[in-house]
Amino acid sequence: MHNKSEVRANVVNLITYVENKFKTSIKKNIGTDNGVECIMKFFYTFKGIIHQTICVENPEQNGIVEHKH
Repeated sequence: MHNKSEVRANVVNLITYVENKFKTSIKKNIGTDNGVECIMKFFYTFKGIIHQTICVENPEQNGIVEHKH
C-alpha cells in the first residue's frame, strides 16, 4: 500500500479472497489500532466479524501485535 486510503479496499478484497478461495469466512476478530481507515463497523457486522482495537501508545499490546507479524 502506498496510502492509508487503500486500507478499506484491501481489507474488503482480502476477506472476499478468503471466502472465495477457501470457501470459508473469517469468524473471529480483526484487530487494529484506532485508525479511522480501519473503521468499517457495518461491513464487519455484516460479515460477522468482531473488530477489536488496541490502545494507542501501549507498548505491551503493540509488542504482541509485532510478535505475531
